[in-house]
Amino acid sequence: MWLFTGTGGGSFNPGVLAIPLSGGARNLAAVDFNGDGNLDLAVTCCGGIFAVVLGNGNGTFQSPRTFSQLQNVVPVAAGVLTKGGHPGIAVRGTGAQGNSVYLYYGNGVGGFSGPHYVNLPGTGGVGIAIGDVNGDGIPDLVSSGGYIAFGTARGVFKPPVYYPVVSSGSNYNLVLADLRNNGLTDIVTDWNLGNSVLLNQGKGVYEDGEWTAVAGGAGCGAAADYNGDGKPDIAVNTATGISILLGTGKAKSPFTAGATIALEGAGCLVTGDLNGDGIPDLLVPVNDTVVAYLGKGDGTFTLAIYRHAVRRLCRNDGKLDFATSGNLLALGNGDGTFQTPEPFVFSTPSGGFSNIAVGDINNDGWPDVVLTNVNVPYSNVYVLFNNQQGGFTQVPAPSSTNLTTQAVLTGLNGAGNLDLVLTYLDGDVSIFLGNGTGEFTFTTAFAIPVGGPTLAVVADLNGDGVPDIAVLQPDTIGIFLGTGNATFNATTFCIGTGPSPGDLLTENLHGQRPSRGLPDIVVPDTSGGVMVLTNEGTTGASSAAPYCYPPVIAGPISK
Repeated sequence: MWLFTGTGGGSFNPGVLAIPLSGGARNLAAVDFNGDGNLDLAVTCCGGIFAVVLGNGNGTFQSPRTFSQLQNVVPVAAGVLTKGGHPGIAVRGTGAQGNSVYLYYGNGVGGFSGPHYVNLPGTGGVGIAIGDVNGDGIPDLVSSGGYIAFGTARGVFKPPVYYPVVSSGSNYNLVLADLRNNGLTDIVTDWNLGNSVLLNQGKGVYEDGEWTAVAGGAGCGAAADYNGDGKPDIAVNTATGISILLGTGKAKSPFTAGATIALEGAGCLVTGDLNGDGIPDLLVPVNDTVVAYLGKGDGTFTLAIYRHAVRRLCRNDGKLDFATSGNLLALGNGDGTFQTPEPFVFSTPSGGFSNIAVGDINNDGWPDVVLTNVNVPYSNVYVLFNNQQGGFTQVPAPSSTNLTTQAVLTGLNGAGNLDLVLTYLDGDVSIFLGNGTGEFTFTTAFAIPVGGPTLAVVADLNGDGVPDIAVLQPDTIGIFLGTGNATFNATTFCIGTGPSPGDLLTENLHGQRPSRGLPDIVVPDTSGGVMVLTNEGTTGASSAAPYCYPPVIAGPISK
């Protein structure tokens, strides 16, 4: 290890070899372990061992004392581990031991007892820190992956709680600091393209959203008022079926558990009034079939019938039909049953379609279809006009060199025409303006630095009457605020989600007046819950947003 002594003017003297360590040093932490007023060091070394090096107070150090009981430890933190105790050491395992933190309690004269095991998951993060983050005077443990194990007066640590941070697989470092000078300890973590900031709201609560646990995880969601109380609810598919979460209208607890439906292999569901009784129903895909559940109006459902396909489509006869990206269209009978599904695209790409969107593209009063294909080597967009006879006619569509994952049909510039938002496998987003006749013109593309498969939703998130775009990444939402005429602010606000987000929806969940127009963001998460990000009405949609780079304006994706 090398020591660079400061000159006092922001520069340093040449480095001198302070501590020779066999195999080299990895990470280090400094604290006074033996109470002599001199800083000592805890150092992790190659081979998985760590060492304690007592300082002499003049820039020199005593011989290292090596701890070799543990293997594969790299991160290290030093600090008081018990209330009123002496400084100790926390080291974290790596690889198969990545959720293991080993504690060595100091005796105040340079000795230690341990190791004592604490579970502190990393979710790709490996850095650790010791500090009182909930203000109770008791030290806590924090992982750079967003996990906190709160300490107790008995000297043990509670099961960890999770606060999402942006990550691309590895978060190596973190810093605990009072960023707003309000006496509360905030958390800053790093990754390879930026940082996440978790702002402390007091008592160890960090502003990132409200988590509702769902047994079996939550893959996709369908929003509606299923129990008729005027508060939005959500239905999510899980590992064992369907779970209904009933809205409470309260920001601190937006959902309460409702009914569950046992259904093995349930896919991403949709909602609509299938039988014309004014109560939202559910269509749930299961392999190559779909299950229809008719709502009773109290948040419970009855099984209607099995049929093929999924996705909703209206055919101008007042009865809901549905189509699928698997190229099947089933016409509704208006009572929750459907006619035999038939193919509606007769020239399909290799590998089939990946996503479907429905809307009146050419303003003739009939719903049209946009399909995407994400299979290599193809990456095409298909636009089909409704022929008003139960079929569709393919017309020229925007072309793409990226792998297209999703199409969103929406109005962006107030012209009264449907525009097209395309998302891509590498995280990019493209905007095409529609002219009302079925033609689309490329306008701009955003490159999201987080990367990974992208899912987008269009909504007015800041209440200014202009559509904004929220883009879902592996564990982050990027917010592009609209400025009008289908243009967007150069600043991108990012918000953490759960570790494994599966869908992106907007609902008014926290009891605000509808006239405010500030929807909350709902993110079903396959790790075991649903994250709600309450809209505070600020320009960034959340003051606890991890830093995100401004969008990179890419070249035209359309040929």
